[in-house]
Amino acid sequence: MNTVQFSPLSILKNAVLNDHVAHAYLFHGSGLKNLQEGAVWLAQALNCSNFLKEENPCGQCESCGKIFRKVHPDVRFYSPQGALRMIRMDEIRELQSQASFKPFEGKVKVEVIEEADCLHPAAANALLKILEEPPQKTFLVLFSQHPEKLLPTLRSRCQDVFFKGDHEPAALEIFQKFEKDSKWREVLWEGCEGNSDDASACVENGSWVSQREMLQFFEEALSGSWIQAFKGAEKIHGIIEEDLKQLEGDFEQDEQNEDPSYRKKMEEEKKAFLSGERLRKIREFLKLILIWGRIRLVGEKAKDENSFPYPLGSLPLWLQVTEEAARFLERGTPLKWVLEVLMIKLKTISKYEARGTKQIQNSNI
Repeated sequence: MNTVQFSPLSILKNAVLNDHVAHAYLFHGSGLKNLQEGAVWLAQALNCSNFLKEENPCGQCESCGKIFRKVHPDVRFYSPQGALRMIRMDEIRELQSQASFKPFEGKVKVEVIEEADCLHPAAANALLKILEEPPQKTFLVLFSQHPEKLLPTLRSRCQDVFFKGDHEPAALEIFQKFEKDSKWREVLWEGCEGNSDDASACVENGSWVSQREMLQFFEEALSGSWIQAFKGAEKIHGIIEEDLKQLEGDFEQDEQNEDPSYRKKMEEEKKAFLSGERLRKIREFLKLILIWGRIRLVGEKAKDENSFPYPLGSLPLWLQVTEEAARFLERGTPLKWVLEVLMIKLKTISKYEARGTKQIQNSNI
């Protein structure tokens, strides 16, 4: 197995050797493979029969082999499932049930939650209860490339271990397998920072299809009439809301719990979850707008001065306008209204050079 970054492993090694292992860890950083290898390393270190002698998992004993193949009865892995890529409530119930038993053949039990930012809100709350009263001889490892999406109360009960990404950005040509159209391939490549694993996940879970469709509507709206601009905003709004409807339909409540206060709490959590997802989706879209704009401003201007109706110096204004849109969304401003104003401002930028730039900078939504 490839060795992950030295610094986090030295932290974990010292913890195991000195019997100071935290009951729960949050591994975060870039590269899911790196994070997964870190989780496997810790599970092996805690169960390897030769660890104290080698000061590393030997990789040869029965425990190390079973953990590496993910067939060890005391080391379980939970990952996002289904089209919506979520870790559901029933999986955390299973974790809770399994954690209550003593180790079957290993020294300790290790429960690994992969891509923990994909926890269903109800599942995240159930996991929080486990972390508040951790079972004996059971350790939890959560890993995520987006720890900011986790509940703050969940993060506060885990010891953070940061894994520095070691991947080199993949060549743009490699992204042909993810996006055939060269027009959008570079946007996907930059949006994923050249990480082919992230690109593969975006394609598999359908998020890239939605993002590309929104960018197509956005491009048509900017180059068309004002009526097309408003129609484009409406179409983009529709795609985001449709995605959220699918999430809402998949939002499972605990059918075994009839407590009205619990139901009310779950409804509030659903509302907060959908609100957060709406903001996350529009932030991703705004990021792609900036990438698309930069590519077009640099690439098209180099080919033909008249092929793209924006001055080369207008990209900072694009950044200002998109950041402004994100701030208004955070304050609860309706998404459709923000999208319409975003279209108006970005279309207006193309009409101004020197004096117009100042005018846009001094304007307020």
